Amino acid sequence: MGLDSAELKQQAGKIAKEGTDLATDLKGFVQALEGLGNFWGDDEAGRTFYDGAEGKPGYHVQHDSALADALAVVTAYENIATRLQQMADNKDAAEWNIKVSLPKVPE
Repeated sequence: MGLDSAELKQQAGKIAKEGTDLATDLKGFVQALEGLGNFWGDDEAGRTFYDGAEGKPGYHVQHDSALADALAVVTAYENIATRLQQMADNKDAAEWNIKVSLPKVPE
């Protein structure tokens, strides 16, 4: 089998780091954006911007949707890394089980 468990583990680590980096960047971005406060104001134009109009979503809905999508990407990175690690572990276990089940060679 041309599956290198060490390579899978290495790639899992790289993908996990990318997910962590993305999560860190996302957290910083959200904090900076939320740090701006109510930048749209309290007038009619500001409320329309925030709430939306004519059946179209406003800033509030778009913000929450974008954040949910970004978090889904972070979760995908985490899941991919976990599954690659599990694939490597399963391959190692399968190889070990094969080795221990081989008949003993007489000395």
